[in-house]
Amino acid sequence: MFRTIHGYEPFPWQAEAAHRLTSGEKFNAVNVPTASGKTSMIDAAVFAAAHGGARRIAFIIDRRVVVDEAYNRAQRIANALSEPALDEFNQRIGPIQVVRLRGGVHGDDDWVLYPERVTVLVSTVDQIGSRLLHRGYGVSTRMAPLHAGFVGNDALYIVDEAHISTPFIQTVQASCRYGANVRMITMTATPTETDVDEIRLSKEDTSHPVLKKRLKSSKKARLLNSSDAEKDFVKIAAAEAQNLVKDSRVIGVVVNRVDSARRIQKALIKQRHRAELLTGRIRPYDRDQLMARLFPEIRAGRNRTDGEPIFIVATQTVEVGADIDFDSLITEAAPLDSLRQRFGRLDRMGEIRTANAVIIYRDPKRDKKGSPVPDPIYGMAIHHTWEWLKQVAQDGVIDFGITELEKIIKKKGQPPPSEPAQAPALLPPHIRLLSQTGPDAPRIDISAWLHGAGNRASDVSIIWRSDLPIEDPSSWNDIVKLQPPLTRESLEIPLYAAQSWLLGLRQQYVTDIEGANYLVSVPRSQLVETLPVLRWRGPDDIALVSPRDIQTGDTLIVPSLFGGCDDYGWNPNSKNPVTDVAEHCRLDRGKYLVIRLVPNLTNWLGSKEKQISEAVTEVIAAETELVPEFGVDKDRVQFAHSTLRSLLAEIKHPFIDAFKGKFEIERYPMGIVLRGRIIDEVNATLHSGARVELQRHLEGVTRKIELIADGHHQLERLKTAAKLHDKGKAEHRFQVMLYGNPIDAAAGPLLAKSGMRKLSEIYAAYAQADIPKGFRHELASLSLSNETDRLVRYLVGSHHGFGRPWFPPCADPDAHGVEVATLGSGWIEAFSALKAELGPWTLAEMELLLRASDARQSIAEQEEFLA
Repeated sequence: MFRTIHGYEPFPWQAEAAHRLTSGEKFNAVNVPTASGKTSMIDAAVFAAAHGGARRIAFIIDRRVVVDEAYNRAQRIANALSEPALDEFNQRIGPIQVVRLRGGVHGDDDWVLYPERVTVLVSTVDQIGSRLLHRGYGVSTRMAPLHAGFVGNDALYIVDEAHISTPFIQTVQASCRYGANVRMITMTATPTETDVDEIRLSKEDTSHPVLKKRLKSSKKARLLNSSDAEKDFVKIAAAEAQNLVKDSRVIGVVVNRVDSARRIQKALIKQRHRAELLTGRIRPYDRDQLMARLFPEIRAGRNRTDGEPIFIVATQTVEVGADIDFDSLITEAAPLDSLRQRFGRLDRMGEIRTANAVIIYRDPKRDKKGSPVPDPIYGMAIHHTWEWLKQVAQDGVIDFGITELEKIIKKKGQPPPSEPAQAPALLPPHIRLLSQTGPDAPRIDISAWLHGAGNRASDVSIIWRSDLPIEDPSSWNDIVKLQPPLTRESLEIPLYAAQSWLLGLRQQYVTDIEGANYLVSVPRSQLVETLPVLRWRGPDDIALVSPRDIQTGDTLIVPSLFGGCDDYGWNPNSKNPVTDVAEHCRLDRGKYLVIRLVPNLTNWLGSKEKQISEAVTEVIAAETELVPEFGVDKDRVQFAHSTLRSLLAEIKHPFIDAFKGKFEIERYPMGIVLRGRIIDEVNATLHSGARVELQRHLEGVTRKIELIADGHHQLERLKTAAKLHDKGKAEHRFQVMLYGNPIDAAAGPLLAKSGMRKLSEIYAAYAQADIPKGFRHELASLSLSNETDRLVRYLVGSHHGFGRPWFPPCADPDAHGVEVATLGSGWIEAFSALKAELGPWTLAEMELLLRASDARQSIAEQEEFLA
């Protein structure tokens, strides 16, 4: 398999890892140097999954560039399964889905609906850890149990750079003690004491011709001091980088802060050099554009040719796993383990043999006693490392080659290690509280369990939209609903940095280490009122909020005119409008397409832009202008729509091609949208015009769960829940809503899905049916059935994410199912008893299996209609 996919044989240690995973032989750690191919553990895990191993594989690393590269590797594996040489393996393993979890946006999580597939999740600690704890960042409260059930069962966690992820590792271990079914393997390029359960390089590895060249290469680093002043550090770093141009084409400059990187890039550009910026604080869409242009010139294994020198100014994001290869390196001083990772990007393949580097140390501020003040990012570790470097260097130079540095450490020892952060104890009462999800779930700060006590600098996601009028924030909700956000257009920054930026305060340090505790918050006294932002927690939880109300994991949507981002990512000092990339992201993801025809977003129409703009204006006028005694002129509306469709048919562009001629034209506050299918917003009952009878839907969901949960020990109870889950839709008012009027509802068969196509029709039908606020058809399903099995009743009642343990209050006290939600019904006691009996993660997975079957049956019904 490995050779077919990658074109070469695995290293001996890689083959051993695959063998031990497949055979079930115990090991819990991989300890190999950088450039040894640690991301190949993804290959080993996929191979093991085909032979009975865990089918939900998470490769976890707190470096955003590395998340991208590990994702690309996993994607190559998935794509290669179509090769004839892998046909037998493909038949054994089935479809593979590869998911990149680098930042979360509510609703952008279709992958969770495929729990039976082998899945490779490439994730940061925050993303996988928050999901495990039922508090997924970027996951709606109603979807939280599905994600917990997915990542907490039949899972293998491969944790790279494990030495900085101690709190997360402790939390995973505690979760496993209380019911999570997760196996964990830690990886590091920083050697520790030998453990009998770990894989290291063998003699066969060190004598391997490819690895030997990498291990023996020399990397001579000169030590240099700078003052603490930012301008002095930037000047020295830029000057030293330019000094390396003579013998190098790709010069890396790696620093500890995003702002420092931007200043150095600017200084190099001012000297007429080509300088590119690479940080983790960038939208995934922009990163893909940047790396598509840049990566061929800087990747490991490239053909080293003469040409214009290129400076890659970067942050910690390149430290681990990034398949980047510098010819020479300038690096800011950092703890020894971080420096070793950075030098792993220098002459990565061992082709230069002797590469040159400079380590620059900022002289620290000192306290009244003359002692160094802890670094805002690395504490005292950076100072201890610098003193050690000076002691072991010869004539101010130290060799960071893998073999040579090992010799130095063996002879001289290492600098005093930083005290690793510790997670607070995760106890059963915590888990019982965390597993209470849904809109009324308690808000719990989980950052300490992921990054350690005191480390609270977790992220929020920011999305920029050009169709949000600054003068009318009240319209933002309706505007965004028609073009829901996606992860690819979001940029992750620390919570405190987002608050400082929105409030116009002095910008704070931003680094590329998740959870770093260099600043924990903006003082409440500074959180003054300002323009609001739109907080998105899914289509059923959107609100305008003040910066003071932002919380970790929130998705914030702001007008493009706010600035704050450019082609290289986070730039809080930029006042230029930010490019809105929503349509591009939706097209790239293969998601159902929504195209906005509004000012500033129609350049892609080319020569037809003016004509189409006029046609859009006419559609709006036709639908809004009233003719005395007749109201809206329907003939005019029909002609306006026909004209617009004819003009769009002449456009040759991926946006239009993706519709395949099937789209709706709808007004929204800023103009017109073209929509491929209706967004499921109204209690998850109305879809893309596909009218589906209730009995047919129930039978379809039952068949789906037989497929998805094949072999599950509770399959019969899951099937029973599937047969009952939507029975409550038979309620008369609900049928009136689905049909659009009471006459058809009384005469026709019971429906599960509406045949309506426009959101305006759906909302009108909802209003006409007079369904009481808070009515839940899943509770009506329980009221209309005689089922007594506690687990079956729970699965039916919770299949839209409520009832864990709370339901919304219903305005009609006599509605079907209202009695189930009362305090005396026994529902809360049943929820607690099932968690105790099955475990919170097992119960969540059973909910996942039912809800995934329901959703996928609905998708199949939509696809059948659209075919």
